Amino acid sequence: MAANSKPKPLQPEGNPRAKTSHNALNSQVLELGRLFRDRIPKSGQQRLTNPQNHKENYFRSIIKRLNDKKADAMPADEFNDLYRALLDHHDEVVSTSTMREIVFGILEGHKKNRLTDSEVAQVDRVLDNVSSIRLPTEFVGYSTSEELMQHPTSPDAGYFADDKKTRSVHYRHDLERKVRFIGAVHNHTEANNQWTLESALKAGACEAILYTLNEMAAPITAADIKQHSLMRHVSNDRLKNAVEAREGLKKNLVELGGSQAADNLRQSADEILTRPWKFPGKNLRAASATRVRGPKFPSA
Repeated sequence: MAANSKPKPLQPEGNPRAKTSHNALNSQVLELGRLFRDRIPKSGQQRLTNPQNHKENYFRSIIKRLNDKKADAMPADEFNDLYRALLDHHDEVVSTSTMREIVFGILEGHKKNRLTDSEVAQVDRVLDNVSSIRLPTEFVGYSTSEELMQHPTSPDAGYFADDKKTRSVHYRHDLERKVRFIGAVHNHTEANNQWTLESALKAGACEAILYTLNEMAAPITAADIKQHSLMRHVSNDRLKNAVEAREGLKKNLVELGGSQAADNLRQSADEILTRPWKFPGKNLRAASATRVRGPKFPSA
């Protein structure tokens, strides 16, 4: 593929029911990884704020291993297991298979064109930032009057619904989130001649975070969510940890260059905590205003 060509997404943006598959999308991401090889930045953003204690410098070891001229290809399952083990029982906002194909694409020609030590360090930094954007699986889902979804999680740990009954809904969203990621990367590279691996992945990660916040991970204390959830009889004070974890995604979005709605200071703490998840006129191109006030999440 020519260096300036870009594969097209397999389904139109905004249509989570269009027929495609993870394998088909992975082929597109692998093509992106090949393009990224020549767009590694010399420097860039420092580590994201990460309350989930993601293990840093993970990719440096795996990239060095795959960058060896004598290295054999890593089996996909081995990469998947290593990647998920960084944070057990977490939803990767940029999926495991997406990160895997990016790494494999970047390093595909390593036997003829190895990465320098400086490039290894930069790829490690960029990928660490993207991979750190995760949310505990029990907090990923929603329970509206129209539909239920719970990310697969540990037995009896889900907040919204029985995950065994909603797996097809989760699969649909997982595919669409990947489509949104790919589409955002394409749009960014088409609009910016000076794009880099970092700027492209920031654009994709922002889109994936927005989709997660707006379509996949509802705030459990929201008035239109809690009443239909498995937590409907639990006090909001006991559910704040779930809300705070979700607020961390908003913080990451802003750090990556995305935007967040301003806090309505006229509302009480209880009003913002129970603010509906879905409402007419909601801006889906920005994170909603904070739901938890305090030192960790100051008013926007």
